[in-house]
Order: sequence, then C-alpha cells, then structure tokens
Amino acid sequence: NVLSGTWAFKCKGFPDGAVRKMKARFCVQGDRQKKDVDYFKTFAPVINWNTVQLMLILSQLIGLATKQVDYTAAFVHAPVDEDVYVEMPRGFAEHGQVLKLKRSLYGLKQSPRNFFLFLKSKLEEAGFTNQEEIDPCLFLSDKCICLVYVDDTLFYSPKAEYVEEAIAKLKELGMELEVEDSVAGFLGVHIERNEKDQSIKLTQSGLTKRIIEALEVSHHPIKHTPAGHEPLTKDISGDPP
Repeated sequence: NVLSGTWAFKCKGFPDGAVRKMKARFCVQGDRQKKDVDYFKTFAPVINWNTVQLMLILSQLIGLATKQVDYTAAFVHAPVDEDVYVEMPRGFAEHGQVLKLKRSLYGLKQSPRNFFLFLKSKLEEAGFTNQEEIDPCLFLSDKCICLVYVDDTLFYSPKAEYVEEAIAKLKELGMELEVEDSVAGFLGVHIERNEKDQSIKLTQSGLTKRIIEALEVSHHPIKHTPAGHEPLTKDISGDPP
C-alpha cells in the first residue's frame, strides 16, 4: 500500500496572533492507511489541563524556575515499526521510485504514539520517572518536574540550573529542540504573571481574534460579558437530578 504525500505550509504564531515562523512539511496522507497493514496502535496520551494549572500555581507560590521546550520536527525523531511506503515528495520525485519510511512523518496515524513512546524513553534515560498512575504525561526526576503535550514540554525546578541540566541531557541523547525564554504561552494560551499579587492570567486573544475573523463578525458591537446574566431556566422535560 503506497501512501500519497502532500506539502503542508503553515504560518505559526504566538498566542497573541503575531507571526512566529513559517513552516513547510512533507506529510503523509494518513486517511489512506490500512489498519493492521500500515498501522496497529494509535493512542497517545496528552497532559491533563488540571495538571498544567496545578504546576502554574505551584510555580508561582514557591517560585519554581520554568522553561518551555519545543522539539524540532518532533515526529521525525521517532522510528516506524511497520513497513510504510510513501510516494516521493513533489519536486523530488524519481520515476518508478517510492520511499520506505524509517522515521515517523506528520500525517501517519501512529506518529503521535511513536513520538510519545520515543520521548518517554529519552526522558527515562535522562533520569525521569513516568507518573502514569497520576497523569501519563507527568514525569519526575529528583530535581525536575516535566509536563509533556505531544511535542511541547514544560520543565519546573527549584533551581534554573537543574532545568538547564535536564535539557542538556536530552540534547546529549539526540533530541533536537528549541528552548523558549519562559513559559509565556503554552498550547496557544498566553500566560501573564503578576509578581505583586501572585496572580496568573490566562488568555487566548489570538484564538478569539481568528474566530472573529473566520465568522466575519468583527463589525458587531463589542460586549465585555457575552454570557447572559439571566438565571438558567428549569429543564422540566429533562432527567431528574
């Protein structure tokens, strides 16, 4: 089963909507994969948002050092166990030739799972233990706490040098990654800290702006509290509480 491929071009932005970088990826059209031929298991866990919020609160209360890491071409790090064949990319094709994948590509149904298992193995090599009974994407070492959401990773520690050591160890183990200055945005959420009153403000202005533009409702009057103030009506026909 030879899968089709496609180029995907994306303008990646910050949570506030500003352009961060331009990306080009060769992706596999995973909708053409055959179950039990091109893939078997596909499930990959993601971090529980409650865990992220808890760590944000703890970092503020006890002053934890924080760093965010983004892996370069993340899925391509992970090997592919199945025999998967893909057409050569447009612009590089050779007549009668196809590619046999050694690594995961974006678009494959099993790629998120492959990368999670690969990253998990590297974190364990770096001294982290997976806290599967609490949250499968929570990892602890004797010096750091690590949260994983696909290819975005947050590190917390009492000392900044412990975080730097953990990141350096992952680089030694062959992980190509970019380190953000601080956790200003995670999963499209802008995180604003106020050191005076120890508060944390989470906003998604970039997402809100994109939705307004997509729905073409920017000409409508602004309302600061879009939810109604009236109490909910009684559900007479619904199930009893």
